[in-house]
Amino acid sequence: MSGLSQFFKACAISGTALLSTSAYSASFTGYAYGDFSNPVSGAYDYIDIVNNDLGSNIHDQSIFNWGLNRRNRSSQFRFDGAASDFVENNFTISDGTAFSLGDFTYKNRATRFSGGVTGVDFDLNVNLLGIGWSTFSYSLGIDNTPNGSSNVPDHVSLLTQGEDSLFDYLGQSYRFEILGFSRDGGLTFEDSTFLNERSVTTAEIYGSIQAVPVPAALWLFGSGLLALGALAKRKNR
Repeated sequence: MSGLSQFFKACAISGTALLSTSAYSASFTGYAYGDFSNPVSGAYDYIDIVNNDLGSNIHDQSIFNWGLNRRNRSSQFRFDGAASDFVENNFTISDGTAFSLGDFTYKNRATRFSGGVTGVDFDLNVNLLGIGWSTFSYSLGIDNTPNGSSNVPDHVSLLTQGEDSLFDYLGQSYRFEILGFSRDGGLTFEDSTFLNERSVTTAEIYGSIQAVPVPAALWLFGSGLLALGALAKRKNR
């Protein structure tokens, strides 16, 4: 076999190893929960936070209330994490597949004492068993439009989002990322939404775990070094 043939054979073997690594599929088990904190509000605005998503009851959730209507009811964000309650089974997911991390509900009311409420922080905590915790920190912007007969929609937007999380598992590197809010079962994603007064909407927060492939250029470079080393050794002999 010529030296050039040996080189291409080494590259082909390395390419096969790269494909095999990328095609490997792993499963992960865990649960998620959310917390609200640091509301941005005025001096006379009504706000209330109850973080009870990681609980023992299937109805336990984390809730952020702001403003009051004529019946003393508030606009509200509510989050129920996937498998966050002790009575629920942990979720099991595969890499390369989008999956729901919990339900995010927005309830919009025509409220008073809410004109200065413009945002709140939201931490999404995910525990993959045997790997550890990842926390994704959001800053949610709230646009409370004036109440009136025109019923102008209020808006909530994702102002900032935490960085992706990287981890190693069984010798393979993975990237854990948040894809966004979805209302169609993970077909499309969004980072903002609007809602008319006296309305309720629920979206799921989706994430994804992807295997991080070794760059092909690195494999080819290593293959070239191996091939050249083999040729040099043969020449010396």
